[in-house]
Amino acid sequence: MERSQDDVVVLDRAVRQLADLVREIRPEQGGLPTPCALWDVRQLVGHVVEETTRFAAVTEGRDGSAAAGVGDAVGEDWAAAFDAAAARLTEVWHRPGALDRPHKLPFGAVPGRWAVMQQTTELALRAWDIARAIDSPTRLDEEVGALTLRWSRENVVPSMRGEAGGGYIGLEVEVADDAPVYDALAAFSGRDPRR
Repeated sequence: MERSQDDVVVLDRAVRQLADLVREIRPEQGGLPTPCALWDVRQLVGHVVEETTRFAAVTEGRDGSAAAGVGDAVGEDWAAAFDAAAARLTEVWHRPGALDRPHKLPFGAVPGRWAVMQQTTELALRAWDIARAIDSPTRLDEEVGALTLRWSRENVVPSMRGEAGGGYIGLEVEVADDAPVYDALAAFSGRDPRR
């Protein structure tokens, strides 16, 4: 299997990991805070569903802005909402040519291989966010964490952080060199895993 196709397999694993965590959330946990100061658990799940829907649209070569508001309409069956969005995302990545064509993002066109790893990284980070928020005993996929951390270190540039980058990637938080891989990923993305 060529390296770029391996990246789609890693995305599949990140999707499954996140789906398992969304299924773990109990209704009474919806109001819990998350490492993302903007959202509680319910709002974060809505964001994840919307983001996954947007990723699928962009991967299909369509305008991702049509996904706006999808997260607000998730309803009470969070797992079903995420599963539907995730199934579409994984299906479009497995279509012939998905990795070969440029993907149009708000800041410009990027190669398919860059886009698949950016999406995988976001899904892995959201898995950590949810696991931390609900104090999940689920062990996160270490290989997915290591690959996305490496990709982040190679591809996230200062202009993507803080207000300049839209606020989605915060300023890096310092952690020990031997921090667990997902804590290191979270810290690189502006979350403080010590909280």
